[in-house]
Amino acid sequence: MAINKTQFFKPMPEDVWNFHIGGYQVIDKYLKSRKGRTLSLDEINHVGAIADSLAFTIEQMAKIDVAYKKAFAQRG
Repeated sequence: MAINKTQFFKPMPEDVWNFHIGGYQVIDKYLKSRKGRTLSLDEINHVGAIADSLAFTIEQMAKIDVAYKKAFAQRG
């Protein structure tokens, strides 16, 4: 996902980029809080770790949804 015309994080799955917690788009919020300065290597690596954690969370949420629907099929 693009930060500006010359910088971006890639590959960044769209569902990871768009993931919200507490009304905030997680990675966008993190990057906006650092607007106007150069990210350190640690911060760049942290964005990758956040993205990995969100991807894992999304996968687990999908599994929970499937298990719930299977266990409570009568509730729709």
